[in-house]
Amino acid sequence: MTFDRTPPAPPFVIEGGRTQHVLYLDKSGGLQYAAVFLHDSRSGAAATTPITLNQRHFIFEPQVLAVHIGQPVRFTSDDPA
Repeated sequence: MTFDRTPPAPPFVIEGGRTQHVLYLDKSGGLQYAAVFLHDSRSGAAATTPITLNQRHFIFEPQVLAVHIGQPVRFTSDDPA
């Protein structure tokens, strides 16, 4: 999947004192941190390993998090707020 236009400028995150990209592209315009939903896919057993979404410098890491239905998600924060 590629993005063939000029990407939007990254907005400034006031709390973290830095910018945060809206789109992440590689050198060829390929999208990074993108997720695809497959309707009615037959993927087998559900994932049971917890996955973590962390906040650091007031920005979520990772930028995109895909989980299975019923998969545990941990929300953590390295920020003081």
